[in-house]
Amino acid sequence: MKWRLPLVATGALAVLAATGLAIAQGDWTTVDKKDVEICRPVFAEVHRMEQDFLQDQIDGFCAQGTAGYDEELCGVARDVLDATQQFDDVDWYMLGNETCGNGSPYPCYGPSLYNSSRTGRDAQLAISMFRDDAAKDAKLSPEMSFRDAAVIGDRCIAKAWIAKHDGVGASPAPGVASSNGKPSLGKNSGGRPAAGRPAAPAAPPASAVPQADVDACIDGTASLDSCASLLAGIQPSDPSFVDLALALVSGEIDAGRPDLAIHYGDMIADQRSGLSAALVRCTVRVTAKWDLDAGLAACNAADTQDPGVISLRGEIHLMAARWADAWNDFDSAYRSDLSMQTLFLRGLASAGQGKMADAVKDTGMAEQEEPGTTESFEEMGYTLTAVLSGKPLVPPEAFAPLGAAPSPAAPAAPTAPGRTPAKPAGKPSAGPVAVIKFAPDAPRGQIAPLSAADSSACEALLSAAQADSQTWKGTPEEIALRLGLLQRTLFAGRCAGHGQATGLVAEAERNIAASAASAASAFTDANETSPDAINCVEPMAPNNPLNPTGSPALRNSCNFPVNVAYCNVSPAKGSWAETFACGSRTVMGMDVIPANGATPAVFGLEIQHFACRQPAAPVLTYQAGKGLDGFCK
Repeated sequence: MKWRLPLVATGALAVLAATGLAIAQGDWTTVDKKDVEICRPVFAEVHRMEQDFLQDQIDGFCAQGTAGYDEELCGVARDVLDATQQFDDVDWYMLGNETCGNGSPYPCYGPSLYNSSRTGRDAQLAISMFRDDAAKDAKLSPEMSFRDAAVIGDRCIAKAWIAKHDGVGASPAPGVASSNGKPSLGKNSGGRPAAGRPAAPAAPPASAVPQADVDACIDGTASLDSCASLLAGIQPSDPSFVDLALALVSGEIDAGRPDLAIHYGDMIADQRSGLSAALVRCTVRVTAKWDLDAGLAACNAADTQDPGVISLRGEIHLMAARWADAWNDFDSAYRSDLSMQTLFLRGLASAGQGKMADAVKDTGMAEQEEPGTTESFEEMGYTLTAVLSGKPLVPPEAFAPLGAAPSPAAPAAPTAPGRTPAKPAGKPSAGPVAVIKFAPDAPRGQIAPLSAADSSACEALLSAAQADSQTWKGTPEEIALRLGLLQRTLFAGRCAGHGQATGLVAEAERNIAASAASAASAFTDANETSPDAINCVEPMAPNNPLNPTGSPALRNSCNFPVNVAYCNVSPAKGSWAETFACGSRTVMGMDVIPANGATPAVFGLEIQHFACRQPAAPVLTYQAGKGLDGFCK
């Protein structure tokens, strides 16, 4: 059931929402037994289907002499059936089930999805999804499985939730389908409100800002200046005040202006007092990774018994490379909340102390229990690679008081590749290479067809990489990731005109997605790594006399082949450079450059690159304002 996947916001807003802060104004709507009494006929039928499902399990597990016989599971299934038969239908459904997944035939259902408090954009997304589901018919049919019926039961809760949220009173009571005698809930079914239901809450006050304008700020489709103007024109009591302030926090972080992000976060905190205000100031500074000494003071002034606060404080210690302090905080928080995110962070703190077995255990368990955890933290710069460098995860000025150190500016547009004087070391490879010419930031779609010879050359390059991968060091996931990056770079770049390029890129993306998380958390022995990048690779414009490719290129002046990874800083939307945008290791380009040779690349206005002597390959992370950092393996 995809509905049971977490509903999360994006960017910095997600980090704020994940802290559990009640930053947004107003209370989250919840439904109780009285609110969903109208769903009793639906719940009764779903409950009956559950009992039929359990009886089928019993028939399979308890039949001695059959392949499915299992004495232990037989006993468990009988106990569960006996217990569920004792429940009132509505009580049973409201108890719910959230332990599903991993191929379990038993579905998730119940009110927890609807009653879990959300804020900001996360709340807007959830309400929109609930509203869409509530608008659908909730009809049960005889051929439905228990799993399908549970979806209908949740749909009835969605109807009750939206009715209460909108303050329109109880939804129509479910009718009974005349064709088969089974209950169904339709849009036009008759009935009357459940007796004794309390009056619906008053509708929230209207905002002075149109919701479409607020949504544009939250989605990032409006400019930061226009969102700031909207915020300046309303009072803190306006329902849109917090959403706009949070959108500006997120936008200014993404723009590389953490001091401004903190300013907007403090505007929220100024409307609060005591522990609540301290929690907001602590959270915003950890999210912005700036003004961290003040952030630590704010965290210490918040509720230090709250595992969320303890974990935030641990992040500050982690960023400062105070590994033992970070571990103590994450361990304390994890023992309280058993959060997989906290467990992952505890693993990073273990790695900082050289306890790699503990690090691999914690980060691996967190990823196994909540897939995507590694990638989420990688995007924040919290990786084993970064920690194993032994350095703080943020620059020293991130701890200075606001105003004492300049805010890192949004990435400036440098001169185009090749404008700086090239180092004329080594000789260019002989003769031009037949490639498609890419202008910097060229829009997608400007791809010339390849000749038959060029297509064969592209296929030969891919075959060579696949054969060479048999000799690479690393875990199977690391090797698969590297091969996927090479394939994607080749067919989204110089071989993009190949007839099968789209399919080969899609295949590469699937391989990257499947292997990236495990590769990022793979254990790396120190004797397999070198901390230094090779210095003999530089980007070149097509008209540079040392560039033989006729395209933007990376040139290798070493007398040995190198493996190079690169990414584009702030590429134009819809450009080829955006394909290799900086942000995480999974979106980088990766290529092989022969000795004293060059290879075509796709450049925006600014490129970051990192090269290693073959057969070693880069293992990297990217941090805005800092660039690529890592080692060769």
